[in-house]
Amino acid sequence: MYNVTIGKTKLVFMLKFIFFYIFFPLITQVNSEAQISETFNDGDFTYNPVWNGATSDFIVNNDLQLQSNNTTENSSFWLATPKQVNTES
Repeated sequence: MYNVTIGKTKLVFMLKFIFFYIFFPLITQVNSEAQISETFNDGDFTYNPVWNGATSDFIVNNDLQLQSNNTTENSSFWLATPKQVNTES
């Protein structure tokens, strides 16, 4: 067997790397469901699903993509849609 000696700093770095980049993502994705799929094929993003927020600041363009329609510089505008969580396992 090989006897490898590493410094304390390298060991701490390796443990942090293992935790934050390998272990932490695994334990946080167990019950996380936050994504939806919306194609905007109907050209109307305000229906099915219903979007809330600054709906007048958005349009569906000719390529059926959601696009900002706000012309005010440095302004904030947002959209959100409710998501029903499936609690059955």
